[in-house]
Amino acid sequence: MKTPLSPEARALARLLSTRRSVLGAGALVLAGGALAACGTKGTSTNPSGSAGPKCTPAADVSASERRVVFSNWTGYLDEDEKNVEEHPTLKAFTTKTGIEVKYTADINDNNEFYGKIRAQLAACQTIDRDIVVFTDWMAARFIRNGWAQKLSLDKAPNFVKNLAPSMKGRDFDPKQEYAMPWQAGMTGIAVNTNVTKEVRTIDELLTRPDLKGKVTCLTEMHDT
Repeated sequence: MKTPLSPEARALARLLSTRRSVLGAGALVLAGGALAACGTKGTSTNPSGSAGPKCTPAADVSASERRVVFSNWTGYLDEDEKNVEEHPTLKAFTTKTGIEVKYTADINDNNEFYGKIRAQLAACQTIDRDIVVFTDWMAARFIRNGWAQKLSLDKAPNFVKNLAPSMKGRDFDPKQEYAMPWQAGMTGIAVNTNVTKEVRTIDELLTRPDLKGKVTCLTEMHDT
């Protein structure tokens, strides 16, 4: 018996079954995530803001190549209890659509991953990925630099219909043409009062003597 796909997975299946971008990008973080299809369309710009080389649109090979290459953060997709290399959601997606997914959890930091692919993108070269997951501010950089390819929203009616109002009209993608928000939320402080006193402020968290050497932050201030 086939495992039914969620509405989101069905929307993605329709999207990818008719269009395949050469590159991919998006975001998935607590601060507000997005899933975006990316390519080398239009005029790219380098990080300094000056115009870069004009890149040709990514070719659509979805009719002949039923395969998607997907890079994500570690721990952001369900794993099989007996084999962490297998992902039930992706397995169900492939069973339902016939689209193979090459999935790699190789993103640990926005800037670190960006540094690995920046030169290729600036030169309009493929990074051999269809979907990449980034925090929203990095997805915004991709769109601004001309490295994102528009989504076929007519193939994703559930996304258009059910997107939360708070995720619509964002400055970097006001018409939701490039990015699909995946998750949104906010960062907070969780304290086990059985082992330490209550922490009321960020200043207290970072300066209190009894917490010295016991506080861990993310590498990026955007997410911390």
